[in-house]
Amino acid sequence: MAAACSIAPVSTYTATGFSCSVGPVTFSNFSVTPSTTGSGAVALSTFSPFTFDGTYGLNLSYSSSTGFSGGTSDVAWTYNVSGAPPLDDAYAALAGGVSGPSAATHLSEVLSNGMTLSLLGAGTTSVTFAPVSALHVIKDQHDLADSGSAAFSSIIGNGFSVVPEPSTWAMLLLGFAGLAYAGFRSNRRRPAWGD
Repeated sequence: MAAACSIAPVSTYTATGFSCSVGPVTFSNFSVTPSTTGSGAVALSTFSPFTFDGTYGLNLSYSSSTGFSGGTSDVAWTYNVSGAPPLDDAYAALAGGVSGPSAATHLSEVLSNGMTLSLLGAGTTSVTFAPVSALHVIKDQHDLADSGSAAFSSIIGNGFSVVPEPSTWAMLLLGFAGLAYAGFRSNRRRPAWGD
């Protein structure tokens, strides 16, 4: 079992053999490659784990800007992910924006099971798929702008949901049965109206 993911520099996560877990999801074999043209600039910062609403993931924090002289800035991020129980949903998020009419920020993600996620600006998206135990993920975040406009981005988030374990379903059903029984007993003890 991999150690728990923690907030750490990108260089920690991209070290050979590094892997970590967020809940039941394990991330490994990281590669993060920035590239720029023209006045574009990228500064990588940290990875940080997150969980919410049954989703387990990582945020990549960085600073990316095209500048106002025309250019591009790109962050390519690849990794492997596995889940026990199996993965059945992927989530992607992008924080960024544009200034001027000729600028854009995009995020695309391709999963090894053939599913894709994409954003044409800041926001979130998700996709549900047949359960799989492991995936290879290829992400590309791209800012582009002509002279006089600018695009920037700062966080890429990626998370996965897992298939609930049978014990989770059993506890849920047991809870509903308990509530139904309590309601039944409560109705039997009430005196008839007017008695």
